[in-house]
Amino acid sequence: MTSVLTAVAALYDAFQSRPPLEVEGCPCCSDPEELQALVNTPRDALTAAQLEFYASSALLTVGGVDDLRHYWPRLVELSLTGELQTDPEIVFAKPRHGEWRNWPAAEQEALVALAHAQVDALAQGGDAIDDFAVETWVCAFGQFLADVTVVLSPLLRPEPGPMAALRKWYALNEDDLARDMLWDTFWEFAPGNAARVCAWFAEPSVRDAVNRALTSTLSGGEYR
Repeated sequence: MTSVLTAVAALYDAFQSRPPLEVEGCPCCSDPEELQALVNTPRDALTAAQLEFYASSALLTVGGVDDLRHYWPRLVELSLTGELQTDPEIVFAKPRHGEWRNWPAAEQEALVALAHAQVDALAQGGDAIDDFAVETWVCAFGQFLADVTVVLSPLLRPEPGPMAALRKWYALNEDDLARDMLWDTFWEFAPGNAARVCAWFAEPSVRDAVNRALTSTLSGGEYR
């Protein structure tokens, strides 16, 4: 499986559009100096502080699709490292708003590969990951992927890391799943994928994996 670092490097390779000469923004909602800094600063040198307003406002009140495609690798990189304060679910909704399936094939492939790599990294992280990490990132990827369950298979591996990650994710959602819901409020903007993930948890192979994960600890129960 491709590592996250490799996947991010592939994003930079795939998204090679020329830097914009200007980034337009709503006069009431944007600062001309901040917009100019986006243009004047090399893409890979942009800081989270410089990109924060753009991460939340791109395609809404700031910039267009070509701008987004240029800055996208840096936005992804800073989101993955946690330097951006903008929720990943907001950042990764941008490709959907920008009709990413009309982007060049290499860009589409790099974006999908990044989602696979991050879920695999979370599975390997196991007990070391935050309790909310899997839910946050699966929901984030569910904002643009047509079917987010295609990236979930690493969580089903019968190994300590994936079992711990799956256990944390299930524990966070256990009560909500009983109502065919999920914990992250951003699922509201991806209802189709929310339903797919709920259905995924109900699949026999996934139920078996969850039970393995739960019973792998002394405090484990059983998922029925």
